Amino acid sequence: MRDYGRMEPRRVRPIPKSELRRLSTDRLLAYRKRLLSLEDSAESSDWDSDELSGLEPGFIRFKDEAEWIELYEEVIAILSSREHSSKDT
Repeated sequence: MRDYGRMEPRRVRPIPKSELRRLSTDRLLAYRKRLLSLEDSAESSDWDSDELSGLEPGFIRFKDEAEWIELYEEVIAILSSREHSSKDT
C-alpha cells in the first residue's frame, strides 16, 4: 500500500524527439533544468525497491536511467544548434 504522506521522487515525463525540436528555446531550457533536477540514481536515493516498484510508470526519475541519458543528450544537441542571446552584454 502506498504511503500518501510521503512525496514521490521528482519525475519528468519523456518528450519524443520530434516534439523536443518544436519547443521554443526557453521551453527547452526549462525542460533541461527539470531533467537536471532529478536525483542521480535510485541507489543513492532514500527510496527502497518496494517503494520504487510501486511508482507510476512512464516517467523518468533518475539520471542514471538510459532514457534520461538519451533524452538529455538530445536536448543538448538541439540547444547547441540554436542561436542564444547573451544577457551579459
